[in-house]
Amino acid sequence: MAGRAELDVRVAELRSRSFLGGGSPRRCGHWKGRVSDDLDDWLRDGQDVLLTWEVLRGLIGLDESELSIAQTGASLDGFEPDALAAAQEIINATWHQCVDWTKSLTMAELALIRVYDVDELRRRRWLDGHLRIKHAPLLIPESVPDITSSGATAAVPDWVSTYVYDRGARFFHSSTGPLELWFGVVESNHEQSQLKSALDEGTRIGITHNGAEVLLQIPVEPRGSLNPAFAPFRFHPEEPSSAVELLLVARTSVRMDWYRLHDDEKLEHLHATCLDIPADALALVLKRVDATLARAGLDAPESSPYELLTRAFLHPNSEQLMFVGVDNAKSESILLDLGLLARGSDGDTEAIKAARDSLSRAELARVSAGVDGMANEQLQTAAELARRTYTIIHQRIQRPAGRQFADMTAHVVSAGRAFVQFAESEGYLSAVVAIETGAGVEARFIDLSNISVRYMRLISDQWLGRDPAAPWEAGADALDNILRWAGQQILAPIFDLLIQYDTRHVVLCPSRTLEPLPLHAAVVDGSALGDLVDVSYAPSAAVLSQLSAHGDQHGTLDLIVAANGAYAPRDHGLVVLDGPDQEAMALHELAAHARVLNGIDATPGAVLDAIASSRVAHLAAHGQASPDKLASGIWLSGATRSGALLSAAAIHAGPELRNTSLVVLSACDTAHHPSTGRAVQSWRGLDSAFLSRGARAVVAGLWDVDDVAALVYSTALHVQLFHGATIAQAHTTATLLLRGSEPDPRTAELLDKTRSSWKADIGALALERAYWWSAYRPSGICW
Repeated sequence: MAGRAELDVRVAELRSRSFLGGGSPRRCGHWKGRVSDDLDDWLRDGQDVLLTWEVLRGLIGLDESELSIAQTGASLDGFEPDALAAAQEIINATWHQCVDWTKSLTMAELALIRVYDVDELRRRRWLDGHLRIKHAPLLIPESVPDITSSGATAAVPDWVSTYVYDRGARFFHSSTGPLELWFGVVESNHEQSQLKSALDEGTRIGITHNGAEVLLQIPVEPRGSLNPAFAPFRFHPEEPSSAVELLLVARTSVRMDWYRLHDDEKLEHLHATCLDIPADALALVLKRVDATLARAGLDAPESSPYELLTRAFLHPNSEQLMFVGVDNAKSESILLDLGLLARGSDGDTEAIKAARDSLSRAELARVSAGVDGMANEQLQTAAELARRTYTIIHQRIQRPAGRQFADMTAHVVSAGRAFVQFAESEGYLSAVVAIETGAGVEARFIDLSNISVRYMRLISDQWLGRDPAAPWEAGADALDNILRWAGQQILAPIFDLLIQYDTRHVVLCPSRTLEPLPLHAAVVDGSALGDLVDVSYAPSAAVLSQLSAHGDQHGTLDLIVAANGAYAPRDHGLVVLDGPDQEAMALHELAAHARVLNGIDATPGAVLDAIASSRVAHLAAHGQASPDKLASGIWLSGATRSGALLSAAAIHAGPELRNTSLVVLSACDTAHHPSTGRAVQSWRGLDSAFLSRGARAVVAGLWDVDDVAALVYSTALHVQLFHGATIAQAHTTATLLLRGSEPDPRTAELLDKTRSSWKADIGALALERAYWWSAYRPSGICW
């Protein structure tokens, strides 16, 4: 028998083959399959014999003449006494087969058998089952950055780009064959500098056992930092699927790659290394894993590890899995805020809320100084520190909740109402529709792979990149072109599915490229989609599920805010508008009980407090979209610019809005964010801030809104809501009026009283152009 040192060298050599060479991970020889599959074949007739690793080791080197039950230490199981002779015959035949099998093993395979402990047979069988269900994309060449070629720049694999851009991943772990592969993403120069310092110190995996959870942490800041941050990788070893992933970490080195996300558009590979679980923690990790695998075998003795893992790893419905995967990546920041609103008041929650409040105040101070032209490095640093503290506390306390398709769609999809999930993956567009088919809510995949994301962006940029100084017709032409194309290429195949199940309301969850577009105006079979079904929008299904947990909170208009620009700082140069005061007059005539805030009284603080105590709030004012999404807002009353701007930062720092059913933002660019970034966190307009604070629905403008169009739309919208229409239905009726349809008597009465020339004024617009009637976007719970 070879010495232990020699065996260790052989084992290390085999294991190293898993991750050297960079391009294509390989299995460590053939012995894994032979110990599981081949041995099963050899022992097919002797399944009642309990074969342990001690017995297997005893067989190595035996001749057939030396074979006996006593020598091999075999045990019998499940035989009745009168069948003992038959059992012994089976056993004798089995031993002969085993000896033949062991003689066929290579020296390396024999070495591995000799050094493995008693639990290793079970571990190898589970790992083999795991390997057989892994997805192919992670096993192809160039699926891992090549760090072995001298002088070469490691390329970013396509699947990593997909996870970062299209699924929102920042810290991720998976496996490529027997190789455990992790990656982390840093997003600023400061984070990159801190990471470099941590790597220079030498990286070590930290392990924390917290109840049922095992948290593996990779430092992203040097040890000398105050409360240094970690990249968290969570496992639940009591679950077979997670136990196997943890087993891979324990038995093979972890390949850790770091990337830098530049300006939300470009990924750069920074560093790669291989890490091992510290020896002092390895035994405890394997003990927990072994207990789980043994229990899983007892719970389902008739099932192979492969079958158990298939049920644990793979969703029974791949289309549902795709729906959930895409949704999980969208609007994470809104979900985090809503999750805090829904949580109780335990110590952990209070710690997270305190960190979030500190972050909100720091961001508000930073934004306010910038709006006043007094931005300084100290406030920027304070905001970055608060953001870092919140992230660290949230990562250490907040436990990820597994979201399932049924839970995600239970309060969102119903008979007549469908949810469309758009995704951009591997450079192409796709969609999954959650729809009630009569047999329950199902997910249906729509193949849009004929549409490349690159081409879609080129078309979209013709609209988004329009020159603000150019005549409106140029922008209108670009918008009409993209809406005709989107209707024919994207929405027509989806609509074909919707009409099969009598869908009357569709909720659209756009991808990053589609998010700035008024898809309700896309032309399908010669008609706008909004003419065929009621349309609303959502950041994600999970956001709607959270918002719907508050129950039905329908109400009538009880707050009207009008700010025409006269009470904002004069040096800002806002044009004084007639529209906001006219909207206030019409709506107060409709809802005489509603509170009106206007003039000098309409300060950001007063307005936020009033919204928090209102069911339905309407705000008519100037809007502003800023490259800094927290500086986007609407202009109200105040002595300074920061004092007059109701910014997204102020909304995040303001009161909870869980009692508010609807906020209508009759203002320019309140559903728009001027970003060219690709990342999936796409819902960045001012409407997202209201949703984050708990408002169930928001209606906001995607671009500049004409005064008379805003008056007509707002009046028709609220009249329909008073008549009992849903938000989506009211939006449909209001846009039809903008396109020249006849108003209902109450809407006509209010508009005639407020602006007698409204028909002529609205008629002067080119109402056939979507530019004039499709700017408003309803999002959230719109039913």
